[in-house]
Amino acid sequence: MELLLEKESDLTMSWHPGCIHMGGNSYTVGALGSTGPGKSSEQPQWKPPIVSKSLQFTIGFKTIDTDSYNKIVSAINELANTDPVKVNVSGIWNTKNKVKTKDSFVELEKEVIAQNEITRKKFEKLCDKIEAMGCYLDDVSPPKYMTLPEDCFEWETKVNFGGISVCCHSETQFYKFLDSNGLLEKYFPEWYRTGNF
Repeated sequence: MELLLEKESDLTMSWHPGCIHMGGNSYTVGALGSTGPGKSSEQPQWKPPIVSKSLQFTIGFKTIDTDSYNKIVSAINELANTDPVKVNVSGIWNTKNKVKTKDSFVELEKEVIAQNEITRKKFEKLCDKIEAMGCYLDDVSPPKYMTLPEDCFEWETKVNFGGISVCCHSETQFYKFLDSNGLLEKYFPEWYRTGNF
């Protein structure tokens, strides 16, 4: 778990007190401070909080490499084998982002944009005529605009690292690690501290 301290500047960390330990490694997570159906809308007077004895700790990734991510996930999953914590890992996924139109398709793109503008103006005039007749536009769908195929663009792939959430309680090694290294106090939720839900 020391890797969390070592990589802290590359991570985002937070915790949520709305996690209830149900025994073993069974937890339930819910909203805290909300009033459900049939309950009074009046909130009880807020008392200064203490660090919750059962909580959900969340780790996010600002900038990190795949190797470090896998090491952190592995360390937390190993911990779950010996410590009664519940771990949820969102995983890694790729997203494709359009960088620019390839040079050989720039003129074609301009033509498509011009044609789509003509179509948009025609559609607006048609809508005005339909409304002038006293009809509703609820069932009128917008026109299909022309698009260029994906191979007309240059793309970049970005690797996204999903977050990790760990439900734990004060008797678990993970909770004790967070507490002894000051992470629970450092990432104490401001909304929980002030009672401003």
